[in-house]
Amino acid sequence: MRLASLATMAVLFGQSGAAHAWATLSKEGGAPRVTREEVLIVWNERTQTEHLFVRSEYDQRNAAGFIVPTPSEPEVTHFLSPVFEGLRGLVVPNPVEREAWTRETWISMWDLTQVWKDAFPEPPPKIEPKKSKGPTVTVTPLSAKDAKAQAAWSAAHGLEMREAVSTWMQDYVDAGWVLTALDVERAPDARSDRALRTPVVRLSFKTPHPVFPYSEPSDVVSSPKRLLRLLVVSDARVAGALRGQRRWTSRVRYARPVQDAHIFSDVLPASEFPATPWLTVLDAPGKRQAGVLLDFVRAPKQTTVVPKIEEIVTPIRLPPFGPTVLLIVIFVVVAVRRRRRAARAKE
Repeated sequence: MRLASLATMAVLFGQSGAAHAWATLSKEGGAPRVTREEVLIVWNERTQTEHLFVRSEYDQRNAAGFIVPTPSEPEVTHFLSPVFEGLRGLVVPNPVEREAWTRETWISMWDLTQVWKDAFPEPPPKIEPKKSKGPTVTVTPLSAKDAKAQAAWSAAHGLEMREAVSTWMQDYVDAGWVLTALDVERAPDARSDRALRTPVVRLSFKTPHPVFPYSEPSDVVSSPKRLLRLLVVSDARVAGALRGQRRWTSRVRYARPVQDAHIFSDVLPASEFPATPWLTVLDAPGKRQAGVLLDFVRAPKQTTVVPKIEEIVTPIRLPPFGPTVLLIVIFVVVAVRRRRRAARAKE
């Protein structure tokens, strides 16, 4: 994929009405359907800096625009990194296999399919060389002062400016946040039958407390199984609270002090980490609730939450000696009967 352009607009922050954030644009018409979104927030209280990492995946499109608001002007970087895959292993640990005697164990005594496979092995799969994906990211800064300038930017890049996104932009122009827009394009030699995934984008900005731009344009089409998973690294276990709302529907999937900070080594220097970092993982429905900003505060309970490791029972497989044993039994029975008949004939 190629990240063709980046635009940053500085505006002022205030208490506006029902503003929308987290907008997406398309070159193919309509709102791109978000199939996956991954968010990592690292909060450094000492420097009052938040590092917001974003990676999104859209349906089978060749290009999409991606807009994120922040309370102050961010420093933006982008790169390919397995940080989300590494953290996924903590949140959803690999199951543990345990061998046991089961009904399938006794059935395996009579299963000759493995013998057949050993006698007539399938030819090894043909491995084709991987094609080059081309340049991953190209960045071109662009300054814009208002929503009209942002609309001109989208038109210059062939992105459709929908009415819901225009309303969202004007709300934030009036409210005073900083909008960072990115034009993401699929590499020419990449497969077009797969979802369009953005690289990991890091936005580092000053803020008195960790916050997430929660809402999005009202016309966003969500996948039925869409899930918003927020990973927050702070100096304690955190909880989310929608600004101006009583509660935010979410589930704590994981909460524990960070055991291995090397997972983050390729995306953030160690100096930007809290002295005693905790990782809190919050799951919420992908369909946004009413609310503009999601604040993170110290959770009342500082207990650890670790997902239960699933145990998979694997049947013990025995060699297929069942048919051999049956033939031996038949041979012995036949031999005994013949001897008895021969003995009776002599009498």
